[in-house]
Amino acid sequence: QSWFLTIGWSVAASCSQVKHVKNSIMPAQNFFLAQHFNHVDGVDFSARYIQHGVALQQSGFAKYAVENEGEIVDYHEVALADIDENGQAERIHFSQGDACNLKPIYQNYDLIVANNLIETLYDPESFLTSIHNRLAKDGILVVISAYQWDENVTPKDKWISGIKVNGENVIGLDGLTQYLAKHFEFLETQTAENKVLKSARSSELISNEVSVWRLKNEW
Repeated sequence: QSWFLTIGWSVAASCSQVKHVKNSIMPAQNFFLAQHFNHVDGVDFSARYIQHGVALQQSGFAKYAVENEGEIVDYHEVALADIDENGQAERIHFSQGDACNLKPIYQNYDLIVANNLIETLYDPESFLTSIHNRLAKDGILVVISAYQWDENVTPKDKWISGIKVNGENVIGLDGLTQYLAKHFEFLETQTAENKVLKSARSSELISNEVSVWRLKNEW
């Protein structure tokens, strides 16, 4: 039985893996992954994003708004049938949670995806140094991040990258390696670009680094 945990999806709204839900504020990746995993836990700190997923499961559709111009807003709708072609939505469980203090029930996963998460945490080190406890043997951790640090969200003394240490630049993968290398083997990294629609005539191109890590056999 394969279990999957995805934490955070607020920035990855334009999930390219689910072609029908680009630029929508939806946890679409969870429905895509439910086609391949027996169980998917979708956890986010924001209740608003949880509500989108639950609405899709319960009513079969969810609505979202995109700014058009000024005070004009365009309303759109996503249908469950468009992203759950094989009827696997019941495999997903959405819940609100703090990634730095996850409940004990979240454990024994084959795959964990931290999707645009670490730069939204008040203590990313706490998450990175404990997440190995949530994986099954040979489990995989995928960290997706653009490392867009904001002192209003994460205190600067908690940043894991985008800083200088002893005069040397510490960038994204360097910071991750510092905290993950003890329990994980680094496998690969890729760049994934997301085009996020801001309004009818403007968008933001986000270049995310996708790094893949495998839990070391410590038994």
